[in-house]
Amino acid sequence: TMENVSNKHDIEFFYTRDYLQRSRITKDPKKYGVQGGFFVTKPNLDIFQHMKQLILKGDYRQSLGWAKKSYGGFWGASQIQGFLSYYYGEIRPQHAVELNRCIYNTMVDDDP
Repeated sequence: TMENVSNKHDIEFFYTRDYLQRSRITKDPKKYGVQGGFFVTKPNLDIFQHMKQLILKGDYRQSLGWAKKSYGGFWGASQIQGFLSYYYGEIRPQHAVELNRCIYNTMVDDDP
């Protein structure tokens, strides 16, 4: 949603989240993985370099997630699904917008 974005020109990341996978290490849905098959980014070399630094640092643990912040416990958590959830959930949340998964990237699921 757009509530946490002060200026629409500051948006860097649109995404949907994979709520059905949930997480084995947290019940906080804000820390569930982004849908790796659908996200849109605004190209920015500085952001890319920062992401690359964090990935190469390798601060991911299976039982604790990225940076020990519980962004993990689901398929792809150590990869793009977990990293982008962590990056735009902890580091740059004011630059991300979660789209309605019923409209964008609609996937069949059995979530009641």
